[in-house]
Amino acid sequence: MPNVNEAEDWYIPWLERTYGTILLCCFVCGTIGNTLSLLYFTKRGRGSSNQIYRFVTSNDIVTSLLMLPMSISYFSGRRPVLFSYSGVCDVWGVLWNIVSRYSIFLVAVLSISRTISLFLPFMKLRTGRVVGVMCAYLGLLMLQGMVPYWRAQRYIYYPNTCSASVYSVSSFSSIVLDSLFSTLSSYWWSTWLLCSPY
Repeated sequence: MPNVNEAEDWYIPWLERTYGTILLCCFVCGTIGNTLSLLYFTKRGRGSSNQIYRFVTSNDIVTSLLMLPMSISYFSGRRPVLFSYSGVCDVWGVLWNIVSRYSIFLVAVLSISRTISLFLPFMKLRTGRVVGVMCAYLGLLMLQGMVPYWRAQRYIYYPNTCSASVYSVSSFSSIVLDSLFSTLSSYWWSTWLLCSPY
């Protein structure tokens, strides 16, 4: 596991401040914009499309909030700052793994639902099934995100982010397989959700 001090070997002040500014803008604009979008779709009713957009905007709000600790670290010479608290690092690591994978699933659901609307305009999606499957997949990701704790691992600070040591030693093939699993399972769940007659 690389030491945090190794970041000093390639520390470029103006570039770090640029990254920090970009992440801070993502935090501010993303949080405000997606919160307004969530309020808008909440007022539109309980249709399947509105439910999907609520999940999408909620996921984006969490993603935007996770930008703040990273931005602070960039402005502080990549010192842990908020990440120095083990609880913050643990929560950040779990949430980051969840939102990055969940966004793939939500895009798949949204893409397939829009395609069906174009080719089968009179087919009505069941709202209960849409919400149920999105919640089930979220639960699966939460379960997966807790794996490090089952193996007595904790999320630790790596230059500017928190990583679970059980993941940091993963081989390239395992990382590829994990990404492939997330993508394929997303499209499988989405296809079943939208095309199953039962």
